[in-house]
Order: sequence, then structure tokens, then C-alpha cells
Amino acid sequence: LPSLISGQLNQPNLFGIVDSGQSTTFDTGCNATLFAIALLKSSSTVNPTETIVNRDSHFVLLNALYMNAGSRLTLKSASVMKGDYARFASSAVSLSGQIFFQYMDINSSLIECYPTSIFNMSSGAAVQSSIISAVGVTFRFRSVDSSGSRFSLNDTQVFQNGGSLVLTESTHFLAVNNSVVDITSSELVAAGSTVALHSNSRLSLNGGYVRLQDTTIRIEENSSWTSDSAICNLNGTSSKWLVSKNSSSSFAGIIANGIELISFREGSSGSFTTDSSLTDIKLIECSHSQLTFIAGIGSLERSDIHFDFCRVSGNDARIDLIDSNANFEFSSVSIDLAGLVLDGTNMTFDSSTLNLNFSSFLASDSLIKMSNSSMKITNAGMGLFNSTLDSTSSQIFIHSGSILLSEFRDSIWQETNITVIDGALSLVDSSALTIGPGSTVQLVSWGKIVVNSSTLSIVDSNVSNNAGIEIVDGGSVKVSGRIETRNVTQDPGTSSTLSNGTIVSDTYKISENSTLEGYGTLLANV
Repeated sequence: LPSLISGQLNQPNLFGIVDSGQSTTFDTGCNATLFAIALLKSSSTVNPTETIVNRDSHFVLLNALYMNAGSRLTLKSASVMKGDYARFASSAVSLSGQIFFQYMDINSSLIECYPTSIFNMSSGAAVQSSIISAVGVTFRFRSVDSSGSRFSLNDTQVFQNGGSLVLTESTHFLAVNNSVVDITSSELVAAGSTVALHSNSRLSLNGGYVRLQDTTIRIEENSSWTSDSAICNLNGTSSKWLVSKNSSSSFAGIIANGIELISFREGSSGSFTTDSSLTDIKLIECSHSQLTFIAGIGSLERSDIHFDFCRVSGNDARIDLIDSNANFEFSSVSIDLAGLVLDGTNMTFDSSTLNLNFSSFLASDSLIKMSNSSMKITNAGMGLFNSTLDSTSSQIFIHSGSILLSEFRDSIWQETNITVIDGALSLVDSSALTIGPGSTVQLVSWGKIVVNSSTLSIVDSNVSNNAGIEIVDGGSVKVSGRIETRNVTQDPGTSSTLSNGTIVSDTYKISENSTLEGYGTLLANV
């Protein structure tokens, strides 16, 4: 090609060549149509092979743009370059205009983008061992058919400040092998797409806005996603957030519209902070990982967080639920060899199930409500500290496990069936619990109730079977229902009160300085 091209150049069959070390300029306002153009290898690092497209020029390539080692492309403001395919090898691109290619292959190159520039790719881009530096730039990937568009980064660094990264339907954004995507004060928009980070790659969003609709986020193999300083919106019933293989993520924003899955597996960790007024998640799972879910922080209106199913598994797995002004609702919770921790949390079970197996459930400063639900604790422990657990028309089942109530606020378990098999229900540290009315308690095979420096009230309810009740260290039991057990023990300084109640026990032991008083029936060996 000549060194200067002006006006019109309509050569649809021309394969234009800018030879080694040469420079070709498409002048201001030039309109050119070529079959393809190639910038050949430069023989001198001082004088690279260069093509300059000046302002307001329109450059159409019916086929491809090839840039070989030592070549440079400068696309100035308001200029446009279009084509099917672009290949950059050990090259440099300075972009202030707009570039439209179906597919781009970038290898060991430097791409510098300035405000007003636009990257628009309909099939995708593959970037390897390169650096993309963008200021106020729009990257847009738009699939033209069902095969989708693909933007893949391999050992590549992307720095974007301002502008936007737009992934439309069926777009796959992939970063692998120590790639870094650092987006500041920009917009990340994805709809019906996939964003995947693999092999020690990192995506960081600092400020700006993130909007994810029906999109899958996949973070694997020591990779990380950080977006807690951006304004984020994750929604859509087919959205998924998948973190695995020692990876991590942090997200803060709105989670809405029944997203399908949040999953942390294989030594991963993460946090979600949401101020949504309503959050609906079909499944949240945590396997051998740690996850913190924070809701209602800074929200003026109460947030409702609903999980259809929550599954926690692995002896090193744990989910923390923290809220200042929210309510967590569960349809089903399964905790296996793992832990669930509540801190200042409101949790609701309505026609739900909670299963703990070789696990721990810890709550502090929290409110838990159960109605028409089932709680099953097997070889596991539940500790409630300065909290409340209210139960109506539900079932609480303890098998070789325990529920420890410490500084437990006044709670009522009414129309609730409680079964303790070879386990314990313990009240300590000035706790207060009322069982009844309409409840039943079965103590089976050394199952027991321990009342330590606390108060247990049994109102129009029935405690039965072949285990016992221990009243110790200033504990108090008030009975207007019926206790029928093998053994009741009152240690010194404790009291029990009958108010038209009935106690039937093989042995009722009243130690010195303890009291049993009131009106009712006591049938026992005293």
C-alpha cells in the first residue's frame, strides 16, 4: 500500500500489504474497502511497520486484518474499522475509534484503548500473554447465532477504567492461567452469559456497576472474584454462582428474582452482602468451604431472604448468617459434618425441615421461629446464646445430640412434639423456656432435660418415658402439666412448683435446701 491514502478506496479484491518498516496512513475522512490487509514483520525496532487510520475514516475489510511482530495500528477518534477476523502477534494497537470484528486473536501484544473507543465482537476474542489497557472504553460481545461469542484470556492482564464490558446472550468470558481483569469505575453487564475464572486468575471490580442477568459465574482453581466495592445486581431464575477448588469471591449488592444456585466447594470461601428487600435463592450449598451471608446492612426496610434448600457438608464447612435488619426463611436445611452460625439473625422455618448430622448449629442474639416444621439433630449439637426459639405445631428430635440454651430468652414451644433419645436438652445461665400448651416431650434411653440456673415451665403438656430431669444450681421447674419419668433430681438450692400438675416418677430426689411446693399430684419414691 502507498504511504498515504485519501478519499475513496474501493478495492474489494485487494489484499493490501504494509511492508516491513513501512507506514501507511488512511487520511482524515477516507473511506476504504479492501479484502484484507497485512502488516508484515518489521526489520527494525526503531521503525515499526505502522498503519494509521485518521479521524472520521471508515475502513471495511471483507476478510481479515493481520498484524505481525513489530507492527503497530493506530485508530484515531471517530474512525471505524470493520472485518471478519483480526490477528495481532507481538504487535501494538492504539485505539480511540471503533473496531468491529467477528473474531480477534491477540497474542503477546499491547492494546491501548482511549475514551470513545469501542470493541465490538460477535464471535469473540482469544487473548494470550498480552496487556489490554482501557480508559472509558466499551467492550461489547454480541452473539450472531446460537453458537455464541467467546472472549478468552490466557496469561493476560486487562486494566479498564470507565466505560463498560458488555456480554450479551450466549457469550462466554474466560480468564485462565494467571490472568488479571481489573475494572475500575466501569460497568460490567452480562445477560444469558458465562463468566469463568480458572488457574490463579483474578477479576476485581472497584466501584462502578455490575449487572448480571441469567448468567453463570464460575470461579475455579485458586481464582478470585472481588466486587464488594461495586454496585451489583444479580438476578434471573437461571443465574448460578459457582466457586470451587480453593477459590474465593466477595459480592455486595442486590440478589433477586429466584436465582438458581449459589455453590461453594472444595476449600473455597466467600461472602455475599445483600440489601435487597426480597432475596429468593433456590439452592445454596457449601461443601468443605466457608461462606458468610450478610443481609439488611444499612437497609431502612426489612429484608426477606428465602432459601428453598440449604445444604452444608464437610467437617470444615461452615455458613455464617449475619443480619441487622433481615429475616432468613428456609424451606429445607441439611447440615452434614458442618456448621451453621447465626449472628444477630432472624430465621424462619415454615413448613420446613432442618437436619443436623454430626454438625453444629450456633446462634447468638438471634430469633428463630418454627411453624409446621421439623428439626432433627443426630450426633450433633445446637447452641443458642441470648436468643429465642419459638415453635408451633412442629417436631424437635434429638438423637445422641444436644440442644444447649444459654441466656435463652423467654420462648414458647406449643403444640410441639419433642423427642430426646440418649441426648440432652439443657437450659443454663438464666435461660427460660415454656413447653406447652399441647406439647409432648419423650425422654428415651437416657435422654434427659437439665435445668441449670434456669427456669423450665411445663404448661398443659406431657413429659414422659424412661429418662430423667435434673434440676441443678438454682434451677426451677414449674409444672401445670404432667411429668412421668424414671427420675427427677433436685440438687441443693433448686425449686419445683406444682400448679394442678402431676408428677409420676420412679424416684423423685429432693436434696437439702431445695423445694417442691404447690398443688397437684406427686407419685414417686421420694
